[in-house]
Amino acid sequence: MGEIQKQLPDSSDWYDPERAIQEDVNWLLSGHYRNNIAFILPRMTEAGVTSVIDFGCGSGLVATGLPPKIDYLGVEKNEFFLEMARRRNKDRDFSCWCVRNYEGKVRDLSTAFGLLKHFRIDEWHAILGQVLKHGRYACFDVQLREKEMDDGEVFHHTYVSEARLKNALEVAGHEEVERQVGEQWSAGGQPAWNVLIWTRAKKKAEELTLEQATRDVMEDVKHALTKMNDSSAKTGRVSYGVDIPQSVPLPHMNTQYIEIGGKVAVDLRDYSIRWHGHTGKEEPALYFQGRRVTAPWNMKLDVIVAKDEKGASA
Repeated sequence: MGEIQKQLPDSSDWYDPERAIQEDVNWLLSGHYRNNIAFILPRMTEAGVTSVIDFGCGSGLVATGLPPKIDYLGVEKNEFFLEMARRRNKDRDFSCWCVRNYEGKVRDLSTAFGLLKHFRIDEWHAILGQVLKHGRYACFDVQLREKEMDDGEVFHHTYVSEARLKNALEVAGHEEVERQVGEQWSAGGQPAWNVLIWTRAKKKAEELTLEQATRDVMEDVKHALTKMNDSSAKTGRVSYGVDIPQSVPLPHMNTQYIEIGGKVAVDLRDYSIRWHGHTGKEEPALYFQGRRVTAPWNMKLDVIVAKDEKGASA
């Protein structure tokens, strides 16, 4: 997997005020943060993300592109970057921590942009694990190269292999959902490339409990309805990443309950079930507080909340 040949300081310890200001200018000119924002925003919407923790948030550029209603926490070890981030985002929360030691609640999305490449290869697993364990979903960038290498001089600048990335995700209990291949270049005579990765936490079959399913469905339905009430959107999607394995029967809907694997997951006595014609077929539709909640149950629990064109419960 590669050998460690050098021990260098953390990059966050190298940036004094002057260097921090210059690096902020470099980030602004490069525009990489805009690409990161453009990549995560539609996926956040699809996944129903309402809370974000941003490890190695730097001067707070990613935070500037997130919707105001997102519950955001930026984590940064360098106090000069942290000061810039707070000035740039007066209504956002930031905290001074090293990612190695941070312990906090799990949020919907955990991000790390421009961070992982500045840690030794032999601790790369642990750092990525820290990022992943704090999010139901995660997004991060990584420098990939067939043969791993650290070509840093004043602080670490590492390239890892696909094998290491895959193994780190497996150990952390995440699975890759999507990637975007970005800039490619030659490093040490070999091709290298930067990749944005979107992942989600995996759930084992035995973890799909009645209590968890009930809580997730109820909370997500209420959240989606609230979002719809607060916006002009006619449709909203909430996906909370609970995987249903092949061994668990697909849910059955009747007039009182949604069942998963033969167990009641959601009591629907305060809801109503109607049969609704769709593309020539009759299908069950769940209505809650006058709004339709259709449930296309695939191998992942999803709740889709939708209004018809007139905003009524047809």
